[in-house]
Amino acid sequence: MRLKDKVAIITGAGSGQGRAMARRFAEEGARVVISDINLEAAEETAQLVRDDGGPEPLPVQSDVGDESSVKALIEAAVNRYGGLHILVNCAGRTGPAGKPTCDLLTREEWDQTLSVNLIGVWLGIKYAAPAIRDSGGGSIINVASTAGLRPFAGAAPYCVAKAGALMLTKTVALEYVSWGIRVNAICPGHIDTPMMDGVIAAMEADGIADAHRKVHTESNPMGRLGTPEEVANIALFLASDESSFMTGSYLFADGGYMAT
Repeated sequence: MRLKDKVAIITGAGSGQGRAMARRFAEEGARVVISDINLEAAEETAQLVRDDGGPEPLPVQSDVGDESSVKALIEAAVNRYGGLHILVNCAGRTGPAGKPTCDLLTREEWDQTLSVNLIGVWLGIKYAAPAIRDSGGGSIINVASTAGLRPFAGAAPYCVAKAGALMLTKTVALEYVSWGIRVNAICPGHIDTPMMDGVIAAMEADGIADAHRKVHTESNPMGRLGTPEEVANIALFLASDESSFMTGSYLFADGGYMAT
C-alpha cells in the first residue's frame, strides 16, 4: 500500500474529485480526514470509505475560507490520528456566472471566489505545513485548473484565483523544501463532476446552443470529460513516495487541452 499509516486531509471531499481522492487514498492505506463545508456530504464520503474497507475516516465540517475553521480542521486531524503527512487543497467554487466582462462584477463576487480558490489554499498550507513538518515531512497538493494558465472570458475571478494558486505552489515549494515537504499542483481540465454540471447549466442559461455536447465531446482532443477517479490517481502519485523528486511542479489532467 502506497499510503499505509499516512494521515491525509482532503478538502472539498464531499463530492467530485475530492470524494474520489478520499476513496483512492484510503484504498492505499491512508487515514483520511474528509473535509467539506457540507457535513452531510462529508459523512456520505466517509461511509463510502467504510464500505470500501478502508481505515476509519474522520468527516469534518470546514470552511476553507475561514481561518479559525481551517485551524480547527488541522487540529482535529492531529488530535485524532497523532500527526499529518498529506494535505490536498481540493475545495473550490466556480466564479460568478452570466457576467461576460469585469466591469459587471462586484467586489463581493471577487471576494467569494478568491476566498475559496486562493486564500483557502494558503490557509490550508499555513496550518498544515508545521504539522506535516512535525510528522517527518510529506506532501501538499493544490488542485488548480487549466484556467490558471489559459484564461477564458467571463471568468476573471476564477482564472485569477487559479493562477494565484499555481504561483503559490511554486513559492511555498521553495519555502518548505527544507522541512521535507513537497508541494505540487494538479491542473484538471473538464472533469465530470457536479461543478461541471453547474458550468454547463450556466452556459445554457447564457443561450449557448448545445452546451452539454460541446463540453462533453469538444473540450479537448480526447473528446470526452475526465473522471474524478483519473484525477485521484494523479493525486495519489503526488502524495506517495513515487513522486519523491518532484516539488513546485504542475501535472495536467486535461485530455490534451493544454497541448492545443
